Amino acid sequence: MKGKKSAVLVLAATALLAVGCGLSKGSNEGGSESVSGDEIITLRVMDWSDNINLWRKPFHDSYQEKVNPKVKIEYTMMTQDQFKNTIVALINSGDAPDLFPVPVGMKLPTAVAEGWLQPINPYVTEEFLNRFEPVALTEGNTKIGDDVYCPANQVNNPGTLFFYNKDILVEAGLEPPRTYSEFLAACKKITEKGAGRYYGLIDGGKQTSRLEMMVRTLTNMAGGKAGSYALVNTVNGRAPFDSPEMIGVFRFLEQLQKDGSIHPDTMSINALEARALFAEGQAAFICQGPYCVNVWLRNNPGLNFGVMAPPVPDSAARGYIPEAEEGAYLGIYAKSKHPKEAGEYLMNLRSEAFEGPMVADGGIISVLKGINDKYLTNPQLREFYEVGRTVSIPSPIATHRSADVNNFYSEVKDVNPNLGAIAQGVMAGSIKDYQAALKGLADKSTAEWKRACEVVGLDYSVFEFPNWDPLKPYTDDDYAALPKL
Repeated sequence: MKGKKSAVLVLAATALLAVGCGLSKGSNEGGSESVSGDEIITLRVMDWSDNINLWRKPFHDSYQEKVNPKVKIEYTMMTQDQFKNTIVALINSGDAPDLFPVPVGMKLPTAVAEGWLQPINPYVTEEFLNRFEPVALTEGNTKIGDDVYCPANQVNNPGTLFFYNKDILVEAGLEPPRTYSEFLAACKKITEKGAGRYYGLIDGGKQTSRLEMMVRTLTNMAGGKAGSYALVNTVNGRAPFDSPEMIGVFRFLEQLQKDGSIHPDTMSINALEARALFAEGQAAFICQGPYCVNVWLRNNPGLNFGVMAPPVPDSAARGYIPEAEEGAYLGIYAKSKHPKEAGEYLMNLRSEAFEGPMVADGGIISVLKGINDKYLTNPQLREFYEVGRTVSIPSPIATHRSADVNNFYSEVKDVNPNLGAIAQGVMAGSIKDYQAALKGLADKSTAEWKRACEVVGLDYSVFEFPNWDPLKPYTDDDYAALPKL
């Protein structure tokens, strides 16, 4: 077991190294010292897209050879948590990359207000902007008014469905579980049968954001109105972190820990490492998104996996996963010295030539018009897409009620320990009284949300949706029926 983990850690560390080179001069003939007498510039790109990393180097090589030999691409890939910490430090030092996405947990208006990004409109064509489906260019998410900052990367299917190892389940004589009790029993039986070779559940426990996403998903499907990650909503004027449904989710996680069904490395690894160990057959279940599919198909062709809905309470599902807005992707740094070249890079990256093969191979579900109809033939990715459609529906989002909510997101401060950190403690066995911890988080979050509203002059009731039925899609008519602010 330790030998396998060490190999995975080495591979993961290698994947995080920057691909690019330093400043140099070259020619169209591949590596000589000049290009028509002009100095080569280095265009720096940073993100966490390990699912499309397989295509990145060939694209960069082709771009530098055929599109713009005067540009050298320096690409750095990180995990989401690593990126969030790194980009803040780089921006504070004035040395951020030319292209980077808005970190998970931050809203676009906040990034713009902080001087992180500039509109891409001056550096791209209208034809480029017209390539995207409307969901890729939404107000307050990827654009502000007429200014487009960072078109969405891909269709944002739920990032919290459960993959399962078909061979392990067959060996244990099990079908994919549907309820908490079935999932607990399956994980316990699988762990006992594995005898140290494999366990029930694995995840990237070092990344509290991943654990929070899983907790919110399970709570929402139980009817708990937890909402989407990084978005605020209230229930009866209160942060919904200590609802009976969420407490039920933590009771479920606690039992997994007590049963010894969680892979022992879970708390010391990130999501990238967890996905690699799952692919090696060291766990039966993992809660992740569609970005896993292509990586496994290429790196682990022997992995026999399927996709299932997250488990629900024994009394059946009482809600759905909120249908998240497509997340903001690469934007241009406000202080970039090469915005023209950055725009050119975006137009070549976000194209049928680049994204079509990725969709066909199971790398992404594209937000470019017509691409999925033409290329989405991969059975595993289509299975994820179809399962996701059955368990997610539109849920209320406060920014749809008032654009002033963006000012709130710029002001509100994180409350710690957050939901993911509490889940981390429960899964590690270090937090026993999770009900008290959740009540403390709900109390402090409610107070902080009210404080932020007062500072920006926002009506706190904007986060309350009394007509929200977790079993029904939230519609424009539902927004219109809300009390006026």
